[in-house]
Amino acid sequence: MKITFESDTYTVEGLSVKPLQDRTYCIFDLEGTGIDIAVESVTQFGAKYYKRGEAADKASFASLVRACKPIPEAVEKLTGIKNEVMLQAPNFEQVYKQFCSFIGDQVLVTHAGYEYDLPMLERHCKQFGLMMFTNKVLDTRACLETY
Repeated sequence: MKITFESDTYTVEGLSVKPLQDRTYCIFDLEGTGIDIAVESVTQFGAKYYKRGEAADKASFASLVRACKPIPEAVEKLTGIKNEVMLQAPNFEQVYKQFCSFIGDQVLVTHAGYEYDLPMLERHCKQFGLMMFTNKVLDTRACLETY
């Protein structure tokens, strides 16, 4: 899958996904220390399974991640994630491995993930010597902006 984002326009090549209404899929989101994917740190993973459009019972994943840098006050207010709580959180490698185990090979659904979540994960995986997952990923923002 190749994703290009230029001038508020997405181009996605090599992605073919069957309709989701009769499938199980996983919605995921990341939080970070800011919006600059080149320098910010992941602070939280969240994911939930859905089956035929309904939330699957007890099928969710949430974990804070000990960030590599302090969370700015404005981001603390926005996300509710406090620096003092981060000191007790597991590191990125631990949480990423748990997250990958949770998502398995399911189709992932995200919002603005092509421009934030995926590039942030790719950079962190490179930084920590981890393999990036290869799941198909649908971005609702990219889908909605085509209409």
